[in-house]
Amino acid sequence: MSSVAWRRIPCKASQVRLDVVLSAGQSFRWHETSEREWRSVLRGKVWTLKQDAEFLYYTVHDPVPAVTSSIKPYYFQLNIDLQDLYKKWSAADINFSKVAKSFTGIRTLRQEPVENLFSFICSSNNNIWRITSMIEKMCSKYGEKVASVDGIDYFSFPTVSSLADPKVEQDLRSMGFGYRAKFINKSAQLITEYGGQDWLLSLRKQSYQDAHSGVCCWGCVGRGWGRGCEM
Repeated sequence: MSSVAWRRIPCKASQVRLDVVLSAGQSFRWHETSEREWRSVLRGKVWTLKQDAEFLYYTVHDPVPAVTSSIKPYYFQLNIDLQDLYKKWSAADINFSKVAKSFTGIRTLRQEPVENLFSFICSSNNNIWRITSMIEKMCSKYGEKVASVDGIDYFSFPTVSSLADPKVEQDLRSMGFGYRAKFINKSAQLITEYGGQDWLLSLRKQSYQDAHSGVCCWGCVGRGWGRGCEM
């Protein structure tokens, strides 16, 4: 990684802490390298991130300008001042004020809806290590290879149509997904009937209640999963 050209954006560690945000169970595809750098597939490219007290550094393997410019507004939502929110929450909640200084830089990621939805289905009655393993298996089988970096192959997240194939349920069961295999396959089929990924993206333009009802109406996604996906 020594020859990699790093870009950087001003971002204090109090605004986002990679070690917490990327490992705590929002997204399950980031992994920390030996150099304390974080790597994953985002928007069809392999990204590597690191930070210091003042800057967030990133590199995109085989970068495309339109993609590299999207990290700030799209994924980490750095246009939102987290320190300002912490002050407001601390003023409103004495319990939050007691722990806020120990847990700085924790913010909600704005993930791709398809990956977010199916990751949350995998998370049912599960732990982070196993969820991560399941999602990587699903990506390597149904996704497309994006790149090889440091000897590791990286794959895109599967499309809705690839997960809607009737054979997927049995395949996933044989890979250890258990009852989640049925929910993944059935959800993909229902999303396809509603209009595919475009329909899922359209829920972002609706009110919280309408989006929540839209996700939960299938019978494959419970209210808890629905709330997580809408975040």
